[in-house]
Amino acid sequence: MLNDEEDENMVDEAVSMLAAAEEEHANGAEDNAGSSGSQTPIANGSSSGHHPTTDMTHGHSSISPPYASFFDRISNRWWNPQFSSVALETQYWKCSFPQLRDRFRSGLVYICLSCILWIVYLQVFNHASLVHWLISIILFIISFGMFLFTLFTVYYQRFYMLASFLCVFILCTVTLLIFSDKSGSFMSPIGDLATSFQVVLLIYTVFPLPLYLCMCIGLIYSILFEMIATGSMSYADTPGVKLILHFGINLLGVHLFILTQVRQRKTFLRVGQSLLARKDLEMEMQLKDHMIQSVMPKKVANELLKETSVRRSSASQDAYLRTTGSESAKSHLQDTREANASTGTLLAPNVRKFRPFTMNLMTNVSILFADIAGFTKMSSNKSAGELVNLLNDLFGRFDYLCGLCNLEKISTLGDCYYCVAGCPEPRADHARCCVEMGLSMILAIQQFDEDRGQDVNMRVGIHTGKVLCGMVGMKRFKFDVFQMM
Repeated sequence: MLNDEEDENMVDEAVSMLAAAEEEHANGAEDNAGSSGSQTPIANGSSSGHHPTTDMTHGHSSISPPYASFFDRISNRWWNPQFSSVALETQYWKCSFPQLRDRFRSGLVYICLSCILWIVYLQVFNHASLVHWLISIILFIISFGMFLFTLFTVYYQRFYMLASFLCVFILCTVTLLIFSDKSGSFMSPIGDLATSFQVVLLIYTVFPLPLYLCMCIGLIYSILFEMIATGSMSYADTPGVKLILHFGINLLGVHLFILTQVRQRKTFLRVGQSLLARKDLEMEMQLKDHMIQSVMPKKVANELLKETSVRRSSASQDAYLRTTGSESAKSHLQDTREANASTGTLLAPNVRKFRPFTMNLMTNVSILFADIAGFTKMSSNKSAGELVNLLNDLFGRFDYLCGLCNLEKISTLGDCYYCVAGCPEPRADHARCCVEMGLSMILAIQQFDEDRGQDVNMRVGIHTGKVLCGMVGMKRFKFDVFQMM
């Protein structure tokens, strides 16, 4: 249950920050569009013309780079791909941190397994020396200890960059030490080269470091490897080939790094946009439900929406059968329409009414009816605005009392206000609820007179018996109650 609440809070936070980033982006675009076409200084002091993708960061107008962008909202720092919006980049790291941590753990597990396999290989083929044993064991212990450190999420999140750099430094140092041990070397030149390529790819794909730092470490590692391996390889007379190989493996690492960043950031943007759309849809649904429930009781509104949903589903199914269905399905649909037409029943596509006409008989219902005594005299010395304001305040207090006393407001007509208890939801204490509502209205009127300096007096009546209730009319319809004589 706690995880569900944390996930929901994370989603809400992500939606809020994404909405803020979108608003910030829109404001930046409007400011840029409103400019006179002059060049706008950006954060690093350079200038750029108008560009459709604009964002405001630290009070400056950050314009997207003129070259082809890898993903939307990219900053102008190509050596470190990230979003131009600080809020968007911060939220991206919060959401992608679990994947980043899992990828780092996978790399550590891979290094530990490699150490174990090398120890087994050296022991089986009797190539092991004390240096190789110590190097493999130390690398295994450090990698395993770093894996345990990642289990403490709070600390790892603070020092993930330092931990990654430390692991890369140790891995590069250990492998270079192995390559430098020419006397007891158990690997062929091709094996040394393949191992160095493996280390370079790990730097680009596993460790969460910026692109520029990965490039620097990868190139320095390749140069040091060539300096150590000079004269020991059988193909030492082919420096051009080795240069192309090292350049190619670093280029492949850069490609994998950028490809991963682009895929993750595009997915993040799509998910964020879908979350924003879902949030907007939920708000619209809440607004629609609130508007519907303001003109009819909740029970009636739910039944009405359910019937409408069934009709729409049936209409969609019929449309699908008409367009993609088989001939037998179409003929069956036509036969069903003809059968319903003969009985006077229409299928969903031909239903033009928003709702069916239904009336329900309720046996135990109490109706409260109230109107202002001397309303004509009171309204003669007031303007229309003042009168409407007074009625809105008074009837608003009555609406609040309806909720407290478990009554359902039906309508207001001029100075008249009436509500019911026991309809549409049956209640055994409907009469008691109406009496409590009437007594509460007396106190509310007294308080209203004191607050507004008026002398309003009202007549309140209660009737108990059978009623018919339902939706009346086809245009601007509303829920109404009819007394059974």
